[in-house]
Amino acid sequence: MERKLSPEEQERIRLLSDGEIYQRAIEFAKEQEEIIAYRQFGHQVSGLEAYARSFKELDEFVNHQKGRNWEEKSQSFEGFYTALANYLNNLREDVQGKYSFVPPEGQTKNEKKEQTDFFAGLLAREFVQHLAAEMMWQAWKSKKEGK
Repeated sequence: MERKLSPEEQERIRLLSDGEIYQRAIEFAKEQEEIIAYRQFGHQVSGLEAYARSFKELDEFVNHQKGRNWEEKSQSFEGFYTALANYLNNLREDVQGKYSFVPPEGQTKNEKKEQTDFFAGLLAREFVQHLAAEMMWQAWKSKKEGK
């Protein structure tokens, strides 16, 4: 059964997305500026967007990419995926703690995990969308400036 967001939850997600999540995506992109210039990196961003349908899918994709044997210039992708895996782990923890989307009591362990994955997935999708847009903009800007 697919879970529906309440109007209050929708508003909280939107406000987080437009505020803190957006700012974190910009900061993350700035930290990863070096790899954005690689022409192949556009494929990685597309992959992120495709796998951001659920937290589980995105987490599996990121960890797979992190563990790959990258060659030559693409070796810095490992650092990108390691940083992204850390961000996603922190985001998942924030869903329960900082953002309080999942109550600390009153649910089974399985229900709590499902709720956490659900909200982490929504916030991760927002982050990936902001990150992809920021990285594409940075790549365009860099190309325009001849860097």
